[in-house]
Amino acid sequence: MKTKILFIPHPMASHIIPLASLAKMLSPESYQMTFLLPKEFHSHIQNLGFQTFEMDRQWNDELMKELMTIEAFRPDILVDDLNFYTGFSSRVHSIPRVSIVRTGILPNEQNTPGYEHSSGLIKHFDKLKSFKLYEENMWEPQSKSDLFVGDVNILPAIPSIEKLPDKIPDKQSYFYSGPLVLNDLDMTATGVFSDDMFKLVSDFLSRNEDRKKIYFTIGLGQPEVIYENALTCLQHLLDKGHAVITNIENFEPHEEVAAQCFYAPFVPMNQVCRNVDLMIHQCGSATYNYQLQHTLPAIVLGSKCYDRDDIAIRLDEVNAAEYISADLDRGTYHDKFINSVQRLLFNKEKIDAMKKILCRLKGEIQKVQEEFDFDEIINTLLSKHHNSKTKTKVL
Repeated sequence: MKTKILFIPHPMASHIIPLASLAKMLSPESYQMTFLLPKEFHSHIQNLGFQTFEMDRQWNDELMKELMTIEAFRPDILVDDLNFYTGFSSRVHSIPRVSIVRTGILPNEQNTPGYEHSSGLIKHFDKLKSFKLYEENMWEPQSKSDLFVGDVNILPAIPSIEKLPDKIPDKQSYFYSGPLVLNDLDMTATGVFSDDMFKLVSDFLSRNEDRKKIYFTIGLGQPEVIYENALTCLQHLLDKGHAVITNIENFEPHEEVAAQCFYAPFVPMNQVCRNVDLMIHQCGSATYNYQLQHTLPAIVLGSKCYDRDDIAIRLDEVNAAEYISADLDRGTYHDKFINSVQRLLFNKEKIDAMKKILCRLKGEIQKVQEEFDFDEIINTLLSKHHNSKTKTKVL
């Protein structure tokens, strides 16, 4: 009999992809896997060979559709990524929960004061804290981490960069997986970009083969605190003669340098990162891991989001990237950006030193990925859950 798993991501591509990556680690001969998603993502997941529950689950649906799906599908285990309601639904149905967790939602963290979480979870927390199940106050989360920590927790990272807090409870329930991403061909299957994108990127790189090439991404959310500075920074790169691949929206380069700029909201990340000299990013969870996997020198632009900036500060500390805080005044910010670009494109000693660190971190990623066994984690959790239920019945 197959083990039934319900995958429940926060309804955004950046949280769906890690769960798809986990699902690909499991054999369909042993597992029946279904995703609960907004309808717009159903075909994306189906193209990867996975089932979707026939329900259009949106963010504002809150808890009810999740409970209805669990009642109908009757999963043996729930696997979620930053889903605000699985802490409640797993308790209602007494189903073990595997959660993807990251810096910013770990218990007993010391985050940068005055910053927010990129998901906006703080503004929703008071509402969720008082959420009533079946009109009864069955469970009340006491902190943001209570919402997201499961019976087992997976960090899509490595210990050198995303450290567990010293006083984290149940430390043995945390496992590092390394990056949870899809390869470029799988991303094509999801419909995020078409097959033509590979040739478009390749042609752009060929046309600019004599220039320094830079990948400049500020993520899907295009955070306002980064966006305004990013426009000026992007124009500076083009004016200096560099070629830039970017996802920065509504940017109109000067006509004389327009051929040096390639815009697309999504690109084949591995193809791009293999062929550029520098990456500029906002330190999204998957984004910074592409940088590490491709040993690519990088500049990280601060967003005043502690789940990103705290990692960016760590990357800067170990000399795996240079971090530019959003708290800097405009003049200092741009001076620091210009100097960082100059160093990381032309200072061989600096580039070699950073690449040496990046090679070590890439090696750590490979080791963590080799040791991670999702199938074993699931079976161990289910065995513990079964034994716990058996003991309860005996008592």
